[in-house]
Amino acid sequence: MFDMGTAFPFGRYRTGVPTRAVIQPCRRSGVPAHAESRDDQWPLAPLNTSWLMSACGRIPLFHKNEVKIVRAVSAFVLTAAALLATALPASAGTVEAAVALQSQARLEARGAAVVVPVRVMCQNGATGSLWVQVTQNVRGELATGDKYTANVPCTGDHHKVDVTVVARTKAFRPGIAFTSASLNVYLPPDSSGTVESDREMMLVR
Repeated sequence: MFDMGTAFPFGRYRTGVPTRAVIQPCRRSGVPAHAESRDDQWPLAPLNTSWLMSACGRIPLFHKNEVKIVRAVSAFVLTAAALLATALPASAGTVEAAVALQSQARLEARGAAVVVPVRVMCQNGATGSLWVQVTQNVRGELATGDKYTANVPCTGDHHKVDVTVVARTKAFRPGIAFTSASLNVYLPPDSSGTVESDREMMLVR
Protein backbone atom coordinates (compact mmCIF):
# COMPACT_ATOMS: atom_id res chain seq x y z
CA MET A 1 0.00 0.00 0.00
CA PHE A 2 1.20 3.54 -0.87
CA ASP A 3 2.45 5.33 2.25
CA MET A 4 1.90 9.11 1.96
CA GLY A 5 4.15 9.68 4.95
CA THR A 6 7.03 8.02 3.16
CA ALA A 7 6.40 9.85 -0.13
CA PHE A 8 6.18 13.29 1.51
CA PRO A 9 8.99 13.94 4.03
CA PHE A 10 7.14 16.93 5.50
CA GLY A 11 4.68 14.82 7.45
CA ARG A 12 1.78 12.43 6.89
CA TYR A 13 -1.02 13.67 4.65
CA ARG A 14 -4.74 13.00 4.79
CA THR A 15 -6.62 13.79 1.54
CA GLY A 16 -4.07 16.37 0.53
CA VAL A 17 -3.84 18.34 3.83
CA PRO A 18 -1.26 18.01 6.61
CA THR A 19 -2.21 16.02 9.70
CA ARG A 20 1.01 16.87 11.55
CA ALA A 21 3.48 19.52 10.35
CA VAL A 22 6.48 18.38 12.31
CA ILE A 23 9.60 18.96 10.23
CA GLN A 24 12.43 17.13 11.89
CA PRO A 25 15.20 18.43 9.57
CA CYS A 26 14.19 22.01 10.46
CA ARG A 27 14.26 21.20 14.19
CA ARG A 28 17.87 20.05 13.85
CA SER A 29 18.87 23.21 11.93
CA GLY A 30 17.54 25.61 14.54
CA VAL A 31 13.78 26.05 13.95
CA PRO A 32 12.05 26.55 17.36
CA ALA A 33 9.83 23.90 18.82
CA HIS A 34 6.68 26.03 18.49
CA ALA A 35 6.90 25.43 14.73
CA GLU A 36 5.34 22.00 15.42
CA SER A 37 1.56 21.77 15.25
CA ARG A 38 -0.94 19.04 16.06
CA ASP A 39 -4.06 18.07 14.18
CA ASP A 40 -6.27 20.31 16.34
CA GLN A 41 -3.90 23.28 16.11
CA TRP A 42 -2.98 23.25 12.43
CA PRO A 43 -5.59 24.70 10.04
CA LEU A 44 -6.81 22.27 7.46
CA ALA A 45 -5.30 24.04 4.44
CA PRO A 46 -2.87 22.94 1.74
CA LEU A 47 0.71 22.77 2.94
CA ASN A 48 2.78 25.87 2.03
CA THR A 49 5.79 24.06 0.60
CA SER A 50 7.55 27.32 -0.27
CA TRP A 51 7.60 28.25 3.46
CA LEU A 52 8.75 24.80 4.45
CA MET A 53 11.59 24.68 1.96
CA SER A 54 12.70 28.21 2.94
CA ALA A 55 12.62 27.26 6.61
CA CYS A 56 14.79 24.25 5.90
CA GLY A 57 17.35 26.45 4.13
CA ARG A 58 16.34 25.31 0.66
CA ILE A 59 15.50 27.34 -2.41
CA PRO A 60 11.89 28.60 -2.21
CA LEU A 61 9.41 27.68 -4.90
CA PHE A 62 8.15 30.31 -7.33
CA HIS A 63 4.73 30.58 -8.84
CA LYS A 64 4.60 30.70 -12.62
CA ASN A 65 3.28 34.28 -12.44
CA GLU A 66 6.34 35.28 -10.38
CA VAL A 67 8.60 33.79 -13.06
CA LYS A 68 6.82 35.89 -15.68
CA ILE A 69 7.35 39.02 -13.57
CA VAL A 70 11.07 38.28 -13.18
CA ARG A 71 11.43 37.80 -16.92
CA ALA A 72 9.57 41.04 -17.61
CA VAL A 73 11.79 42.98 -15.19
CA SER A 74 14.93 41.50 -16.77
CA ALA A 75 13.76 42.49 -20.24
CA PHE A 76 12.99 46.02 -19.00
CA VAL A 77 16.46 46.38 -17.45
CA LEU A 78 18.18 45.20 -20.63
CA THR A 79 16.12 47.61 -22.75
CA ALA A 80 16.89 50.54 -20.43
CA ALA A 81 20.62 49.73 -20.50
CA ALA A 82 20.60 49.68 -24.31
CA LEU A 83 18.81 53.03 -24.48
CA LEU A 84 21.25 54.55 -22.00
CA ALA A 85 24.23 53.33 -24.00
CA THR A 86 22.91 54.95 -27.17
CA ALA A 87 22.19 58.20 -25.31
CA LEU A 88 25.74 58.57 -23.99
CA PRO A 89 28.04 60.85 -26.03
CA ALA A 90 30.80 59.35 -28.12
CA SER A 91 34.29 59.27 -26.69
CA ALA A 92 36.35 62.41 -27.13
CA GLY A 93 38.46 62.58 -30.26
CA THR A 94 42.15 63.34 -30.51
CA VAL A 95 43.84 66.51 -31.69
CA GLU A 96 47.20 66.96 -33.40
CA ALA A 97 49.87 68.45 -31.12
CA ALA A 98 53.61 68.30 -30.50
CA VAL A 99 56.13 69.89 -28.12
CA ALA A 100 59.96 69.85 -28.13
CA LEU A 101 62.52 71.41 -25.80
CA GLN A 102 65.66 72.94 -27.27
CA SER A 103 69.14 71.96 -26.12
CA GLN A 104 70.12 75.32 -24.53
CA ALA A 105 68.48 77.96 -22.36
CA ARG A 106 69.70 81.47 -21.55
CA LEU A 107 70.26 82.69 -17.98
CA GLU A 108 68.93 86.11 -17.02
CA ALA A 109 69.66 88.44 -14.08
CA ARG A 110 72.56 86.37 -12.76
CA GLY A 111 70.54 83.21 -12.61
CA ALA A 112 67.33 84.64 -11.16
CA ALA A 113 65.53 83.41 -14.28
CA VAL A 114 66.14 81.32 -17.37
CA VAL A 115 64.59 81.71 -20.83
CA VAL A 116 63.62 78.29 -22.17
CA PRO A 117 63.02 77.97 -25.93
CA VAL A 118 60.22 75.52 -26.79
CA ARG A 119 58.87 74.48 -30.18
CA VAL A 120 55.14 73.79 -30.20
CA MET A 121 52.61 72.65 -32.78
CA CYS A 122 48.86 72.30 -32.37
CA GLN A 123 46.02 71.82 -34.81
CA ASN A 124 44.55 74.86 -36.52
CA GLY A 125 41.48 76.14 -34.68
CA ALA A 126 42.53 74.63 -31.34
CA THR A 127 43.61 76.42 -28.17
CA GLY A 128 46.77 75.44 -26.34
CA SER A 129 48.44 76.09 -22.99
CA LEU A 130 52.05 75.34 -22.07
CA TRP A 131 53.70 74.49 -18.74
CA VAL A 132 57.50 74.43 -18.34
CA GLN A 133 59.59 73.46 -15.28
CA VAL A 134 63.36 73.73 -14.76
CA THR A 135 65.27 71.95 -11.95
CA GLN A 136 69.02 72.20 -11.33
CA ASN A 137 71.40 70.87 -8.70
CA VAL A 138 73.35 73.84 -7.32
CA ARG A 139 76.06 72.70 -4.91
CA GLY A 140 73.90 69.95 -3.43
CA GLU A 141 70.70 72.00 -3.29
CA LEU A 142 67.89 72.22 -5.83
CA ALA A 143 67.16 75.37 -7.78
CA THR A 144 63.74 75.08 -9.36
CA GLY A 145 61.06 77.15 -11.04
CA ASP A 146 58.12 76.75 -13.39
CA LYS A 147 55.96 78.86 -15.69
CA TYR A 148 52.46 78.44 -17.11
CA THR A 149 51.62 80.07 -20.44
CA ALA A 150 47.89 80.28 -21.04
CA ASN A 151 47.94 80.73 -24.82
CA VAL A 152 50.25 79.39 -27.50
CA PRO A 153 49.75 79.76 -31.27
CA CYS A 154 47.76 76.92 -32.86
CA THR A 155 47.91 77.07 -36.66
CA GLY A 156 48.99 73.56 -37.59
CA ASP A 157 52.62 74.76 -38.03
CA HIS A 158 55.57 74.66 -35.62
CA HIS A 159 56.25 77.81 -33.61
CA LYS A 160 59.07 78.79 -31.28
CA VAL A 161 57.90 79.99 -27.86
CA ASP A 162 60.35 81.50 -25.32
CA VAL A 163 59.22 80.77 -21.77
CA THR A 164 60.83 82.75 -18.93
CA VAL A 165 61.09 80.62 -15.79
CA VAL A 166 61.88 82.44 -12.53
CA ALA A 167 63.86 80.58 -9.85
CA ARG A 168 61.83 80.05 -6.68
CA THR A 169 64.41 78.53 -4.33
CA LYS A 170 67.99 79.26 -5.42
CA ALA A 171 69.43 81.07 -8.43
CA PHE A 172 70.25 79.00 -11.48
CA ARG A 173 73.85 78.79 -12.64
CA PRO A 174 75.57 77.82 -15.90
CA GLY A 175 75.47 74.06 -16.36
CA ILE A 176 73.12 71.14 -16.86
CA ALA A 177 69.50 71.36 -15.72
CA PHE A 178 66.55 69.04 -16.12
CA THR A 179 63.61 70.58 -17.98
CA SER A 180 60.02 69.39 -18.52
CA ALA A 181 57.34 70.77 -20.83
CA SER A 182 53.66 69.89 -21.14
CA LEU A 183 51.34 71.16 -23.90
CA ASN A 184 47.59 70.88 -23.38
CA VAL A 185 45.38 71.34 -26.44
CA TYR A 186 41.60 71.60 -26.81
CA LEU A 187 39.71 71.54 -30.11
CA PRO A 188 35.95 72.23 -29.97
CA PRO A 189 33.60 70.60 -29.48
CA ASP A 190 35.09 67.62 -27.63
CA SER A 191 38.64 66.88 -28.83
CA SER A 192 41.59 67.31 -26.49
CA GLY A 193 45.10 66.02 -25.93
CA THR A 194 48.31 66.44 -23.93
CA VAL A 195 51.87 65.99 -25.15
CA GLU A 196 55.00 66.15 -23.00
CA SER A 197 58.77 66.49 -23.39
CA ASP A 198 61.60 65.96 -20.87
CA ARG A 199 65.32 66.40 -21.35
CA GLU A 200 68.59 67.69 -19.95
CA MET A 201 69.29 71.25 -21.04
CA MET A 202 72.45 73.38 -20.89
CA LEU A 203 71.98 76.72 -19.14
CA VAL A 204 74.30 79.39 -20.54
CA ARG A 205 74.85 83.12 -19.97
